[in-house]
Amino acid sequence: MKNIIKTRCLNLLLGILILAGCSNPALEQIETSARTGTGAVSVRIGTVEGQFEDVARTLAPVAPPEFLRYTLTFSGPEEHEAVDITFGTSASLELAVGEWTITATAYTDETAVAQGSVTVTVHTGSNTPANIILTPVSGGTGTFSYSIDAPTGVTGTLVVVTAEGVAVSGSPFTLTEGPNVDNLSLSSGQYLMSVRLTLDGKAAGRTEAVHIYSDMTTSVEYRFTGHDFSEIVNLVAGEWQDGTISSGDELYYRFTAATETDYTITWDDYYGTKNDYPYVVLRVDAYWEADNTSIFTYGYGYEAPKTFNTGSNSGNIIVRVEYDGGYDSGPYAIKYYDSTSLPPQGSMTISSVVATPVPACVISWNYVNGVTGYRLYRSTNLDSGYTEIADITGYYTSYTDTGVSAGTTYYYKVAAYNANGEGELSSAMSGTPPDSSAIIALTDGEWLHDEIATSGDIKWYSFIASEGTSYQVQWNARFYGDGTKTLYANVSAFQADGSYIFHEIDSGWTSPETFSGVSGTVYLLVQGWSLGDTGTYAIKYAQE
Repeated sequence: MKNIIKTRCLNLLLGILILAGCSNPALEQIETSARTGTGAVSVRIGTVEGQFEDVARTLAPVAPPEFLRYTLTFSGPEEHEAVDITFGTSASLELAVGEWTITATAYTDETAVAQGSVTVTVHTGSNTPANIILTPVSGGTGTFSYSIDAPTGVTGTLVVVTAEGVAVSGSPFTLTEGPNVDNLSLSSGQYLMSVRLTLDGKAAGRTEAVHIYSDMTTSVEYRFTGHDFSEIVNLVAGEWQDGTISSGDELYYRFTAATETDYTITWDDYYGTKNDYPYVVLRVDAYWEADNTSIFTYGYGYEAPKTFNTGSNSGNIIVRVEYDGGYDSGPYAIKYYDSTSLPPQGSMTISSVVATPVPACVISWNYVNGVTGYRLYRSTNLDSGYTEIADITGYYTSYTDTGVSAGTTYYYKVAAYNANGEGELSSAMSGTPPDSSAIIALTDGEWLHDEIATSGDIKWYSFIASEGTSYQVQWNARFYGDGTKTLYANVSAFQADGSYIFHEIDSGWTSPETFSGVSGTVYLLVQGWSLGDTGTYAIKYAQE
């Protein structure tokens, strides 16, 4: 094993280097400067950043006690007294011209825990830098504390070796699924730590350098998840990524996020209203790759994509796609986009156009999170001639268009918009308000027996309501009926202005729909559960 230790001076002045968001006393740095008539020395004190070869990070103590002081000692052309430096202050050094060895020692209480030296040559009239790198002082004992959380089914080991490649007592340490927590008492010095895990034949792990200081604790905490053992697909902003998932699968995606940015993640599965992917139901999670901090856990992302702001965080985000029901396997699609600077990218779909005898068309569409509103367009031609007829702000996802004529077919498209512009238009959906001759008047308290004989047909009925009267609408169909009828029916009721009284109720035999406070013509719509349904039914209304 290679035991190369790399060092680098940390160039912070009178400050504390922050590692992983925590104040790290083992990475403190101070500066003093000295000038004489013949030469000057500027001293910088730092800690070793590195590291065993190919190791990205050095772990060091992050909790009190902090280094209380630094002492500089000198060996050179003449005697020079030691200099104590309290962290956060500066001092001037006057050194004679010539070669000097300057040694810095860091203390907690009266214990020397870190030390380093540098040799410099002081020249007349020059300012000579003296960069001193601290490493742990041997002879003491410190603590290495680890917490390693691993998913179900994981096996593995934690290996800790000295800078010379000698395993510490007890290494390798066994790791299993769930939390693995322990404290190791180690001699002060530099070590190499390696976590090695396997899950279903796939490997994951971490390797990092560790500094142990006398009477101080160096800690590390890891949380491994399924994505550490899986292939991760990089998402491209604004582009759908197709995939196939089976029961028990977890699939992973990644994208890089900037600070103070809104991002939206949307996916299409069984609940996608355009029904391109009608076979499986997904559960989607997002979290920061660096520390596995959750961003959201969410069920459905097509009609209501998930939008979030990164705040002060940045880096890679992992998106986990998990099978949550439906067929044993099937296709899906997922996409992310920057919703701070882009128009809405979520897919828009008109879910229904209900044409009423008012005449009116009631248009409904999917909700998109984080938008300003929606613009609705209409045409009497499927392929051209669309003009905006409504701008609907806020959370409303339906609109009643009363500017229509009976017997004419109207086509509708909708688009979401925000401060950056308008997103893509939905596909068109049509409605044709019925001619008044197609509306059958009901008689109070009398059953009307009817049939939908052709797939896709609908039937309209009407009666006149008075505001101070309560009404009951009852129907007999196959679902919860008396067994004599064959149509799986949905029934809706509308006021004269096209607004719903009730909408697509599938059972009205044992529990009729009751309402009051309505004045004028009430329209009743009977249709099958799906376009292919046909069969017989009966319907009536009555005053209560």
